[in-house]
Amino acid sequence: MNGAESETGRTTSPAAESSREEEPSDELEVWQRYPPKSLLAKGGVFLIGQYQRWLSPIFHGCCRFHPSCSRYTVMAIGKYGFWKGCLLGAWRILRCNPFNAGGVDYP
Repeated sequence: MNGAESETGRTTSPAAESSREEEPSDELEVWQRYPPKSLLAKGGVFLIGQYQRWLSPIFHGCCRFHPSCSRYTVMAIGKYGFWKGCLLGAWRILRCNPFNAGGVDYP
């Protein structure tokens, strides 16, 4: 919008628009942006990485959400810690069912 009026009629600055959180582009950037803080969190992220490497290709990217549930969980563990991140990841996996449309969802 570059300083133009938004749908609500308020003028927005370009700095305010650029401060919105963007999705990390690859796994290394996810790791750098949301580094796990404890040894337990590092172990959990390692196990999720093994799932992503060995089991996820079998399912051919059938996740309803973006980012995928495993990537979301890695981001949540890095952002909130192991326990809350795992709970958020489990809640995300429970929402991944035929009755939910999915969509874009970040922790």
